Amino acid sequence: MNIQIRDWSLLAFLLLISLVVTLNRNAEVTRSLRAISLQITSGLESQFSRAGEFVRALDENGKIRDHNILLSSQVARLREPEIENSRLKALLGLRDSLAIPMMAVRIVARDIHRQKNYLIIDAGLDRGIESGMAVIDDVGILGKVVLPGSKYSVVQSYLNTDFRVPGLIHPIEAFGMVRWDGARLDRLVLDYVVRTERVEHGQLVVTAGSSVFPSGIPIGTIDSVAVRAGENLLEITLEPASRIGSARHAFVIMQAPDEELERLRASTVAP
Repeated sequence: MNIQIRDWSLLAFLLLISLVVTLNRNAEVTRSLRAISLQITSGLESQFSRAGEFVRALDENGKIRDHNILLSSQVARLREPEIENSRLKALLGLRDSLAIPMMAVRIVARDIHRQKNYLIIDAGLDRGIESGMAVIDDVGILGKVVLPGSKYSVVQSYLNTDFRVPGLIHPIEAFGMVRWDGARLDRLVLDYVVRTERVEHGQLVVTAGSSVFPSGIPIGTIDSVAVRAGENLLEITLEPASRIGSARHAFVIMQAPDEELERLRASTVAP
């Protein structure tokens, strides 16, 4: 038993000596392995660090983008009163330039998603509004009153397939009838202009004068001209002068139309 303990002790001692000798002899190899491992771990640490910086940069860019959107909306809100003031000044200038009685109104609602589109203004019978009165803004016609209430009135806009207004092309003084065909919201149609007229792109079309609209109110500008196949008439489209979708203020021309004249006119115009 004592011999076995002695042998095991001797073996352990010899293994310890061999381990010490091995470590001392391979110190350079150990250092090399340690250097390589440090290089590898440092490279991995650098990549993880860059990944973290990239994630932080994305987060920072997101915050900057959200801040820019907020600033843009604030700038737009600050510009709205300035734009509104410019439109109101233009309306006042129009009222002063036209020698006809007009009432300033606000457009409080609109429906421009159908073939019979309407506006609602904040004036009615209590302010003298009557059916058939013309509604315009600082750049052109908007429509006419069709249903006056006590405090509000419904306006048939020019974007209505039942709307008609006589038009005059400047400077050639050619007459026609303006309507909306129910297709594009940014185009009107000018009918009954003969092909011999020198109609060109960009010419201005104004009201020709009727019991509803006074003469000279802009309707739109010529956008396209073509000859109808097999007919002696031109196919003309207009770009409206006024935009129904963005109009906020308007004027009602305070003169009721001649009902008999309008009835006769409507009966002579083809649908």
